[in-house]
Amino acid sequence: MRNKTNMDLVKKNCCLYLRVSSEEQIKNFSLENQEKLCTEKAQKEGYTIVKTYRDEGESAKTTNRPQFLEMLSYIKNNKVDAVIVYHSSRFSRNVMDFLLVKQDFSKYGTTLISCTEENLGLNTPEANLISIVLSAINQYDNENKARASKNGLRKRWEQGYFMTKSPLGFKSVVIDGRADSAPDETWYPILQKMFYRIYKERLTLFQATKELNKYSLKQFDFRSVKDMFINTAYIGYPHSRKYGTSPTRRIEPMVPEHVFCEVRNILLGKKYSSYARLRDDFALRKILKCPTCSSNMTSAWSKGQYKKYPYYICHGIDHRVNLNRDNVEDSFLELLKTIRWSQKRINYFCILLKEKYDSKYRDLYFSRHVVKKDIEDLNKTLTTLKLKHLKGIYDDDEFVEIKEELENEIMTKKTFLPDKKMDIRDIDTTLEFMKFYLTNLDKLFLRASPEGRMAIGSSIFPKGVTFENEKCRTDVIGREYDLIRHYATSKGDYVPRVRVELT
Repeated sequence: MRNKTNMDLVKKNCCLYLRVSSEEQIKNFSLENQEKLCTEKAQKEGYTIVKTYRDEGESAKTTNRPQFLEMLSYIKNNKVDAVIVYHSSRFSRNVMDFLLVKQDFSKYGTTLISCTEENLGLNTPEANLISIVLSAINQYDNENKARASKNGLRKRWEQGYFMTKSPLGFKSVVIDGRADSAPDETWYPILQKMFYRIYKERLTLFQATKELNKYSLKQFDFRSVKDMFINTAYIGYPHSRKYGTSPTRRIEPMVPEHVFCEVRNILLGKKYSSYARLRDDFALRKILKCPTCSSNMTSAWSKGQYKKYPYYICHGIDHRVNLNRDNVEDSFLELLKTIRWSQKRINYFCILLKEKYDSKYRDLYFSRHVVKKDIEDLNKTLTTLKLKHLKGIYDDDEFVEIKEELENEIMTKKTFLPDKKMDIRDIDTTLEFMKFYLTNLDKLFLRASPEGRMAIGSSIFPKGVTFENEKCRTDVIGREYDLIRHYATSKGDYVPRVRVELT
């Protein structure tokens, strides 16, 4: 414990404690202003300043501040009559810490004096009540500012702004008085090019790191490259460790989402591709589209308590869609049933085709007959030429010249000779298949191989189908099947919401 001397009884010592919590306050000379006012207060009260403690950029939420702890240690081992602060909020913004430190001050005979708050250091019930109330107000003000700051950051995240420093490829700018981001002229094209190189050349993490280091603009390691190329900010969705991926795309994506997903799979060493693979157990692979992002839906089996359940799924950056396979495929088959003609119209259509076939056959037969007759006449002329050459009517040179002309003409006629006519049984078989096809699209789809289902589905629905409101729908139908829409007795769900686009 300190030993009081006669000099201590006469001389009053004090320490100044100055604090700011941000660099902006430092640049605005807040510390110098505090020191000036605290010095004037010490001179007015008759104190001698023995120490000045300055905490720059430190929060008063806790007492874990370098200069503050040093001041407490000094007071414990030296005679200090008072600590002068500009405002009680500079000293502490926590009620519990304020009371504990003030209790230690009382033990050491040290008074807390504020330049802007009267009677803060008096040892009276009223002064103690006021100091507690002021400390509580300071704590409330600090917590309220923190809440406002947190809400502001979350709002920026929801609006698609970067929460922290802009990632490589973007630079921080001020637009309309607000902090924002814009493409960096140097790094944006470099990273965009590297995305496409990884996507097309399937570069490994080691190769991508090596290629980036060739620019000699920044030193990369494997981890920094991996973290960079899986950052969803490059497809327009900033990511926060606290809040996750922003639901709003505000900035223009550097690359399309499918390129980003494939690059992420490559660098993470995943063996599967983002493109759907045809499967026997999921008939609508590469036909069913996500109702949210319009990309091909993939599929998987979900393990339940007693059995597995099949689902079509799409897990995008900002959405997750899971559709029961049986419900979707049943609805798709019902949609196919609506694309059919009546039996009467099918029979009429087959009669027209048969008549067209017979007419074409007659034309082919007549054309073939004419060409064959021309070839026979040319062959007879060629035979006559040979006989006249033997009789000496034509010399060798004349014979060779005329013979080549006739042979060339015969060869030309043969090229125009129509192919053999299709057997009548072939056309009948074809018509029977067409009848079955037009009346049983759903059955034919079920019997087909995965590749066959893909061919049927893409020909009928060039842009695929979506599953909405428990029904399969599409906005576009193939040209051939669109004719059915004009003749069918009832409209199906394939009629678009806006218009039909012929393909």
